[in-house]
Amino acid sequence: SMAGLTSQPSINALVSALRGHPREAGLTNKALQPLANYWEDVREIYSPFESGLKSSTSEVYYHEIPGGQYSNLRPQVAEMGLLHRWNDVKDCFALVNLLVGDIPKVTPSSKMVGDFAIFLLKNDLAVRRGSLEEAAAATMALLLERAPRLDFPSSVVEYFQGKLGHPPFGFPEDLQKAVLKGLPVVTGRPSASMPPLDLETAARDLSARFNRRVGRDEAVSQALYPRVMEEFWEAFGRYEDVSILDSPTYFYGLVVGQEISVEMERGKTLVVSLEAVGEPDADGMRTVYFTLNGHARQVVVRDRARASSQVSRRRAEPGNLSHVGASMPGTVIALHRKPGDRVETGTPLLTLEAMKMETVVRAPRGGVIKEVVPSLRGSVQAGDLLVLLESPAA
Repeated sequence: SMAGLTSQPSINALVSALRGHPREAGLTNKALQPLANYWEDVREIYSPFESGLKSSTSEVYYHEIPGGQYSNLRPQVAEMGLLHRWNDVKDCFALVNLLVGDIPKVTPSSKMVGDFAIFLLKNDLAVRRGSLEEAAAATMALLLERAPRLDFPSSVVEYFQGKLGHPPFGFPEDLQKAVLKGLPVVTGRPSASMPPLDLETAARDLSARFNRRVGRDEAVSQALYPRVMEEFWEAFGRYEDVSILDSPTYFYGLVVGQEISVEMERGKTLVVSLEAVGEPDADGMRTVYFTLNGHARQVVVRDRARASSQVSRRRAEPGNLSHVGASMPGTVIALHRKPGDRVETGTPLLTLEAMKMETVVRAPRGGVIKEVVPSLRGSVQAGDLLVLLESPAA
């Protein structure tokens, strides 16, 4: 029940197909079906994360999106506001694959191709032609022309720097030069120049920092994905360990009158029952009434559905050399410079992130920063004004 679509065929189908064959598995569908029934129920809980496919398709031989990435790329595209152009995204994935050298697409190289594809589509850089090869050639020409004014996703920059390794047929030199804009290139095996990591020491440092035991697996995650783990630690400090909740409660919440049991630790179970939810006040806050092991409790929470999504944003003026705008929507995860700083062409100004796709916004020219518009953790849309430089001398 978890097979097919972007996954491999089910074991049940293989068992049936090989019955009577010298390689017969020796399993029975009667024994396997209870497992299929269980995972069918689980799949229903996680249905919002489905890929959108209704049946198997041979289209994968065209776009070559790995199955594991397909189901991740779709919500990333939705976050960018491009879900209505999902078919165009798949076209761009195939297009980028040719642009970067028809490379093996596995994590993280497949993510780079996906980031680059969304970048092309969002910035109207994908050129359509009669064949994929003709489209790739025309798109390459357009990229080379506009590259000086483009902030490419970090994954694309790191790929052309050689931080993911070197593709079998080498990098397309013109595109590599256009993307890097003078940034250094890694030669040889990327990890050869990295210092060794003492995981035990890293785990002890994290334990001291967060005043809780941090396991080796969490230390590995911190080393591999430091920014993602910082968000995890922040959420853990605010909400504690939410993994003790069952999946339906975590994803969908309780309905009035529903009661659940939550095992905090061995021998310690809490019985929680939702009794009522009050009307929102003028500030959009609701009072939630519940019982905890039979004792009445209440908490005031914000109703996110009533929060205004309309935010006044300053827009970058096209052609204004003092305006640095956002090429894609995202969240500001790092501010590299502040007002008053003098910058050169290519100096990192800030980093945007959207669904794990990071983009370092660099100075299009030298000058002095007059204003940094968004704050750290602030959200921006494509075309929003990010940085205001002092007006260039006439």
